[in-house]
Amino acid sequence: MAARRVTGPSGCSPEDVAVPGDVIIQGHGPFEPTVLGEDGAPMQIDLPVHDLVEAPHHADSYEGLNTPKKDPISSTSSSWFVPYCKDERLKPAVGMLFDTLDEVEEFYKTYAHESGFSNYYRGLREKIKNADAEIFVAQMERKKEANSAFFYDFVVDEHGKLLYIFWADATSRKNYSHFGDLVSVDATYSTNEYNMKFVPFTGVNHHMQSVCFGAAFIVNEKIESYEWLFRTFLLVMGGKAPRLIITDEDASMKSAIRTVLPNTIHRFCMWHILDKFPEKVGPPTNQDKQFWAALKTCVWDSETREEFETRWNAIIPAYGLESNGWTPKNYFKV
Repeated sequence: MAARRVTGPSGCSPEDVAVPGDVIIQGHGPFEPTVLGEDGAPMQIDLPVHDLVEAPHHADSYEGLNTPKKDPISSTSSSWFVPYCKDERLKPAVGMLFDTLDEVEEFYKTYAHESGFSNYYRGLREKIKNADAEIFVAQMERKKEANSAFFYDFVVDEHGKLLYIFWADATSRKNYSHFGDLVSVDATYSTNEYNMKFVPFTGVNHHMQSVCFGAAFIVNEKIESYEWLFRTFLLVMGGKAPRLIITDEDASMKSAIRTVLPNTIHRFCMWHILDKFPEKVGPPTNQDKQFWAALKTCVWDSETREEFETRWNAIIPAYGLESNGWTPKNYFKV
């Protein structure tokens, strides 16, 4: 007889959703399933777990919220995973003795593998991953319900895949109202599992401490992605643009800033510029300790523009960098 594991929606029993011919499996524990036949009487069957097909679950919906679509998730609370191990010698038993902890670990690893735990949890993790975007957006909505000053906005594609999401809480928005003249946007953080860019917006308060103005995830670094991001940032901040914005040397971001923030002064991050210096100046200059000492003094110890320019103009000819197209040009980007 074909069998399927039957679990009903919240508030329904398996019997409510079963159809004639179903074998209803109600788990009383991970090792003691009770099996009911067509007549409702208990019966014994010997089926490995992978032969049981889960009935579809009904995903909860959020009224008025266009959450990203997801594949159904197997509920971990509505039914039990039943280990199936053919080899009786590999099953745990009361009174088993082991000489070392390593033997205990090896025994249970072997048992877990043979019983299908590995495949079960690998599949469960994959299903949960597919739903993470919806869970994340739902969490944003709960935060907004708890505090109306919390803001978030997001975009999904035609398949329900999350493309962009930006959020800022009440504290972030208040910080921006006081310290929003300068904003640093760092898009160099990558999320390995989801292949999205994490983009925090930060500034500096009157105690010279970093403060957060908001954050975003974006699926790529195209011009349209950054244009959406900066327009959304302006929207949540009441249309007030920063006087100065600092970013890395990303061409798409530069273009988006020119379009969305035309009156904002745009400068590149000093850290990113200095990080490229060894590659751009090349050997033997990048191995010269005196060069690095002179550059450090020029960049960090100059207190006026005139002082900086005097030191910079001395470094360029001293180390033969006049013909280096990158070095003189990047002075004007600092």
